[in-house]
Amino acid sequence: MSRYVIRRLLLIIPTLFVISVVIFAMIRIAPGDPGVVYLSRGGPTEIDPQELAEFREEHGLNRPLVAQYGSWLWGLARFEGGISLWSKKPVFEEISTALPATVELAIISTLIALVIAVPAGLISAIRRDSAWDYGFRMFGITGLAMPDFFTGSM
Repeated sequence: MSRYVIRRLLLIIPTLFVISVVIFAMIRIAPGDPGVVYLSRGGPTEIDPQELAEFREEHGLNRPLVAQYGSWLWGLARFEGGISLWSKKPVFEEISTALPATVELAIISTLIALVIAVPAGLISAIRRDSAWDYGFRMFGITGLAMPDFFTGSM
């Protein structure tokens, strides 16, 4: 049993590494040059190449991807998310501002789901193949089939 636990704990290291690489890649694969997007302020304007070069230098975007990944990972390890380009505040400060409301919504929605799902599951288990069972099944499958952006706005 202890070998199993040790092996599983050791698997955390490559798993976290792969997750971090995927997240970093997703950030870098996003369409558009971050410097162009930021300097154009969302509008179709001419961008000064000197200003773009300064932006890339300031934010380390002209360095190799491996170096960018290393500094990004080192910043995360030190809980330094950098400065938001839009609000000019630290990223973790921005996250901590929105986190309480997010956690509150998550807890409330989980409690509502439990209050609905447990009785529905019990009724479906006790009265198999009844109208109630089919109704709860249809409700559940419909809920799973709806996209998150739709159910989230409800």
